Amino acid sequence: MATASPTELLFAAVEAGDAVAASRSLRRGAAAKARKLVTLRCKVFERLEPQQDGYVGRGAVEFLEDTLVAESALCVAIMRGHIDIVRILLDWGADINEPIEWKISNWGKHWVKQIWNTQRWFFTINFPSALAFALGKLGTIKLFNGNLDREWQNAAERGILPMNAPGAQVVVLDPARSHQTFTQSPIVPDLSMIELLLSRGAVVTNQLVQACGDLEDERIALTIRHHWRQRQWEAQRHSQITPPVTPGAVASDRDSGEDERRSDQQSHSNLSANKKRLSETAFLEISVRLLDAETQNERLLTENAQLREKGRNLQSQIVELTRNARQGDEARDRLQGRVEELEQENNTLRQYLASRAAHSANESETALETGDTLGGRIVREVMYGARDFDALDPGHVSIGLGQRIFVIEVADGWGRGINLTTKQGGYFPMSFVTSAPLGSFPVPSSPMAQEFEDPDRSSAQDRARSVSIVRGNSFESRPGRARAAAPTDAKSVDLRRSKSSRSVERARTAVRDFLKGIRGNGGQDTR
Repeated sequence: MATASPTELLFAAVEAGDAVAASRSLRRGAAAKARKLVTLRCKVFERLEPQQDGYVGRGAVEFLEDTLVAESALCVAIMRGHIDIVRILLDWGADINEPIEWKISNWGKHWVKQIWNTQRWFFTINFPSALAFALGKLGTIKLFNGNLDREWQNAAERGILPMNAPGAQVVVLDPARSHQTFTQSPIVPDLSMIELLLSRGAVVTNQLVQACGDLEDERIALTIRHHWRQRQWEAQRHSQITPPVTPGAVASDRDSGEDERRSDQQSHSNLSANKKRLSETAFLEISVRLLDAETQNERLLTENAQLREKGRNLQSQIVELTRNARQGDEARDRLQGRVEELEQENNTLRQYLASRAAHSANESETALETGDTLGGRIVREVMYGARDFDALDPGHVSIGLGQRIFVIEVADGWGRGINLTTKQGGYFPMSFVTSAPLGSFPVPSSPMAQEFEDPDRSSAQDRARSVSIVRGNSFESRPGRARAAAPTDAKSVDLRRSKSSRSVERARTAVRDFLKGIRGNGGQDTR
């Protein structure tokens, strides 16, 4: 594997922003003024001939190449904004006032000899100095014929420049599209970079000062203007201050009055000239101080304007926050009023439900106490209406689809209980109820079923069998209520009456406890 040269290491470090690697490559022999090499290699035809879909190369074919120097390491470092590497390159001898120039190769689907000879290098980018390049000003982009390209010139004024590919040695092979020859890179003026270049002796020209008038960062424009004025005053000062003139030798004949008079006149003239020079020097120093004060004043005015703008923005934010806070207070007041209204409605509903529950409980208890017993199996289970049943006589209770029925006892296919939806009690056929809710309506929670659940009752299958069949009895439908046929055995009659009395008493006790629970909950719906 070939070892990279110091120049290749230098450009790799500069493009990566590695200041340590850049210093190491310079110590190994890389030149601070190094520039990358760009080689263009193309397949060149003798001529082009038109085709239906364009042109095609014809004739003899040559494989030609051309190499030239392009961007310098200092140019790449400034473009990428690596201040530390720029400082290192200047310490190692990079010329800060040398013009920066590079070229970009042409591109095309087919190359012919004429285009190769005259247009193989399409763009030439030039800046008068590193400072102008860092500012993105006074740059030109010319075509192969020396004319300015207006479109690319406008892009350069916006800080967009075409640059060759990275690396110390770039090879471009048969470029057919522009992206194969260059990339567009933005250059953004940085105050720290400009101050570094000025401190290292970058020359500021009047043309550059005028070009910096439209910079977005006013601090950079003020810095350039102040540096230019200071150099102007210093140059004028050095040009006007000259060494004092040595008085001419005094005539050897001191007795001659004419010689003494001339000597006095010359001394007086020299003294006057020295006083004049000293006055001009003091004037220049005062002028430089005034210029510094003027520049500082301009900076303070700029900062003051920026602070005023920030103050206006803060004031706008305060107004917006105040308005939002006011709207929040209004919304809170509205919500508080709504909460009070809802609390009042809730209290009203509670009172209504309590009164309705008490009234329903009284009606249910009356209906239970006045009802007759079937003398059958005690169930005490909540079932559900499987279909609609309309009461046939006053002793029956109507059942609707999905309504909850508290079944107290069952016998011979009939049941006795309370419709928990209508709060009415009576008799009903067991074929119209089911132990599980139907899929056509939701399964509600059943606190009542938990309240009256019999821990000693049989399983659901046994309950279903006991509901459907009760041996030894048969029912007949009569107006008013369903009554069992009298058994023939007198002993069985007494036993049946005893069981019936106990069943009725247990059912009444369970219902009373349930109704007390409803009243104890303040009339709330326990369903």
